Amino acid sequence: MARIIGVYQRFLRKHPLVVQSIQVGALMGVGDAIAQKAFQKSDPAKPFNFSRNKNFILLGALFVGPGTRTWYVILDKYIKGERTERVLKKVICDQLIFAPFFLATFLMLLETLEKGSIAEARRATRLYYFDLLKANYTIWPLVQLCNFYFVPLNYQTLFVQSVALAWNTFLSYKTHIEK
Repeated sequence: MARIIGVYQRFLRKHPLVVQSIQVGALMGVGDAIAQKAFQKSDPAKPFNFSRNKNFILLGALFVGPGTRTWYVILDKYIKGERTERVLKKVICDQLIFAPFFLATFLMLLETLEKGSIAEARRATRLYYFDLLKANYTIWPLVQLCNFYFVPLNYQTLFVQSVALAWNTFLSYKTHIEK
């Protein structure tokens, strides 16, 4: 196990964006799989939707992973001050600037992939956005406070995505409720 951790840490140091993007894609795929199998109350016999799962994996690896990693690097580079002040500034920026924009963009991308139409994606995004943003504000400020205070930069995406396993499950479930 120590050897695996050592290999992981070497790859993470050499290729942080690639490693973190793969991690996020995998965790988002697992979150969607949990949502499909554990929370499909309307039809438990419904077959697993591989296309839906692929969309979560792709968005995780190509959008969420690179986006969050880049955002954390920007925050780390430009937000200065003593530790507590710096952490609070990061959380405020994360929740007031990044979270609303990132959530809207994620939903538009997901819905466009699934519906194939930008007009349908806009409609679906409007339907889910404010409920999801409200839910975001109930958990993510505290998670990000811990993340920015205790977790080194190279592990922040992994920490957040570990917590986000439940969030991704919720996102998948919420965006696939028949309305």
